[in-house]
Amino acid sequence: MTDHRDLNLERFITAVNFSNPKLVERYLAKFLDQEKMPRHLSAIHYDCLKAILSEFDEEAHQLVMEDFRSLNDICEQTARAVYWASEKFSIKTEPDETPEALALRLFLDYPQAFQSAIAFYSVKKSSKTVSWHRMPCPEFHFDEAKRVAFEISLREYFDSASKGKNCQVYYYADEFQPMIVVHRGSYYKTISYWLKDKLESNPIRPAYQDILLYDRKNGRLCIQTHTAGDMDKFIDLFAEAIGNPELAKSPDRDNLYTLEPIEKKTFNWDGNEFISAIIPLEAKLKLAGPSEAVMTIRSKNLMQTLDNELGKPALSAVKLIHIKLRFILDIDGKKEKVTFLIRPPFTTDLIKKKHEKIISEYLLENGIQCCA
Repeated sequence: MTDHRDLNLERFITAVNFSNPKLVERYLAKFLDQEKMPRHLSAIHYDCLKAILSEFDEEAHQLVMEDFRSLNDICEQTARAVYWASEKFSIKTEPDETPEALALRLFLDYPQAFQSAIAFYSVKKSSKTVSWHRMPCPEFHFDEAKRVAFEISLREYFDSASKGKNCQVYYYADEFQPMIVVHRGSYYKTISYWLKDKLESNPIRPAYQDILLYDRKNGRLCIQTHTAGDMDKFIDLFAEAIGNPELAKSPDRDNLYTLEPIEKKTFNWDGNEFISAIIPLEAKLKLAGPSEAVMTIRSKNLMQTLDNELGKPALSAVKLIHIKLRFILDIDGKKEKVTFLIRPPFTTDLIKKKHEKIISEYLLENGIQCCA
């Protein structure tokens, strides 16, 4: 999951009640016996909910607030995730149903669909960058047998890496970008916690979520993994699962991005009919010389900082390791800012950004992106 935004509980509950006044009561039934529910209310409104929660112990209160924060995050940041999930699981939406009401309904009645919405949301809104890999497979097919084989192979890998043998793989079919979600463990870590007034320690195995997204049209595999060291294994086992193990060994597999046009000053900073400005905000540079010094520079306008304030090194005199760019777009008469990072040869968070298609086409045209 991504970091939580501020939760306006009153606004969230009001949006739920607008569509389905009984959903909040059904949610609270997980914590309260029926006789403790407020009587003679057509809906549990914010003030009533606030009074109910004030009677909860601290642990139950935190559990409720965590659920509402997660639901609110999805609806405020990626509302289409809940509609996407309902479509994938053939769940009929109600007339004028708000995203908040649909999200809570999925949470209560369709847990697998809700988990798919969480995964979609994670891909689009997680702060993690993702890696892209060329794996063209025109006959791509991933059925239940392949899902099971992929899960078994991953379970064996994680177990041999001392990350535990627990592993669950879910597949969500899609005409354009089918998605594979992996729930798995990692190395044990010991946490300290308070049990009433006594300090305790306990080893736990953290549970993580990894996501593989396949771009059918362009033949690219997108991987968002908690542990970068697992990336190559995901690629190998994915290629085996779809029956094309040779795809993982292609010499062009990871050549998706390059910053040479910026280093050589051939990149067009002027934009086009949709892009009114392109501003470099941050760069990680490797300086020429025997020490191979590395430095990160952040600026409101990196080009101006390098050329006017630092003198050398200019971008053409160093090796760019990564760069953060801000594109300002004019869309339907509105200015919109999109900020993203590129770390060649295959890492970026552009997939998570609005207007990704417009920006990708511009990067392809100017040689930053190496393939469509």
